[in-house]
Amino acid sequence: MKEIQPSKFFSDKNRNFLLFFLLITGLVLQVYWAAHALSDGKFFLIHEDEVIYYCSAKLFAETNSIQAESCIEEKVSSVGNMNWYGAGYHVIYGTLFKIFGEHPAAFPWFHAVLGFASIVIILMFPIQKELRLVAAVAVLFSHQFNVYKFTFFPENLVFFLATVLTWILILLYRSQGSDIRKFYAAFILLAILFMLVRVSFIFWLAGPIAFAANRKQLIKRTLVFIGGLGLSLFYQKVFIAPPYAPAMQKVDYLFSLDLVDFMVQTTNSTLSNIGHFLTPRASVLRLLLLYVVGAIALFWFHRSRFTLACLLIAGTLILVMAAFYYIDDFYFVKQTGMLIPLLVVGVIVGSKKVWVPFVLLFMVLITFPSPFRKVNEAIATGRSAFQHYKNHQSFQNALSQIRQQIGTDAAVILWDYREYDYGYSAEALLPFSTLGKNPIMYTTNIVDSGATQEERFKMYGRLPIDYILSRHSIALTGAKEVYTNEFYHLYRLTSKQPQVYP
Repeated sequence: MKEIQPSKFFSDKNRNFLLFFLLITGLVLQVYWAAHALSDGKFFLIHEDEVIYYCSAKLFAETNSIQAESCIEEKVSSVGNMNWYGAGYHVIYGTLFKIFGEHPAAFPWFHAVLGFASIVIILMFPIQKELRLVAAVAVLFSHQFNVYKFTFFPENLVFFLATVLTWILILLYRSQGSDIRKFYAAFILLAILFMLVRVSFIFWLAGPIAFAANRKQLIKRTLVFIGGLGLSLFYQKVFIAPPYAPAMQKVDYLFSLDLVDFMVQTTNSTLSNIGHFLTPRASVLRLLLLYVVGAIALFWFHRSRFTLACLLIAGTLILVMAAFYYIDDFYFVKQTGMLIPLLVVGVIVGSKKVWVPFVLLFMVLITFPSPFRKVNEAIATGRSAFQHYKNHQSFQNALSQIRQQIGTDAAVILWDYREYDYGYSAEALLPFSTLGKNPIMYTTNIVDSGATQEERFKMYGRLPIDYILSRHSIALTGAKEVYTNEFYHLYRLTSKQPQVYP
């Protein structure tokens, strides 16, 4: 395959100088942000979804368990009692805690390192040098690469894994002879392995279909993709807890073979979600859409199979997300962040015109003030959250006493995480291991602030509840108070069998 050679709308020397200048500027900015945010370790979480990743890491580091650290309405996976993210984050972030200790700042430090590693891999892509520089700079200044680095969300981990898969996909595209089988096998294995971190990595198996040399190979690779989808559905059904988000629950119709309702609800959800691309708040979504539209146009004119591979992956993921998720400027942007290194390379490799990569780069740079502002906001939030955490040290010390009261065996505790003055991230202060180094799991019910104690502490019989943790004194049948302090009351259930309160 011939290397893509840029034409000369200005000299090679000037282009390279500009690209190197932008690359160094972006890297220096990354170092500055990391030093400013993390040099003193005063960083903590505040978003209730960040709690899941942080507490999963604590649970694994202390007990080697991959079960859910918490759940809603006692819903966990049928095998392993895992949460709706599976075991991947437990193992990766938990191992990080095992190595470096349970320091909250380890999360953003890890993300910063992964960010640099992603850029290094892009600079190793087997494409023309100038295009590598364009891709690295475009990624370095992108929204998805930057805005989650100084949070406890795992998006930079996912971004890094996506960069690795993009690298293997390029190698597969350029390979010949026996190397094709080697890189294709590696791509399949990595997509399945990365699925344990985020299930949507399985959609990447659609990409190599574009490289099929003949009809027989096309059928085989399509069957591999379909088989991967089946594997992911099995994994979700058995090893992942039922999703709480209503938009994702429609997949249950598929498991029960209620195909009519599945198709109707999926179609309605897809059409409704696609309309969100046009909302005023969705500027980042529209940039993603422009990447896709640009890739479609380039494939139409230049017929690059690599661009087609990127479109198959991106199109599959976006359609599935539209059908089973929410298209908005927070959750959907996070879920599709893995497409950025793929689409950036898909556009610049699929073009035969030198100005196309630079137009893409210009689009990224003119939108950079938004992620620049958001990164600074994230740093301020993380440091403020640390101060909030330190201001409630007495609350955390009181919660640590739970470990002293429940013995050495594994335990399940029912509580209402939203009734404490600390905020929705109060779970991050809880202990997750007993004195015997066995896991503690917390289950909660999502109820209104005015809910009765029966509603807040309703049991469903799915898990054997051992204790109830309540901010205020309660009177429920079978619940005996064993400990209290100024922050909470701890009740032991006297019956060994699960009780179901109405």
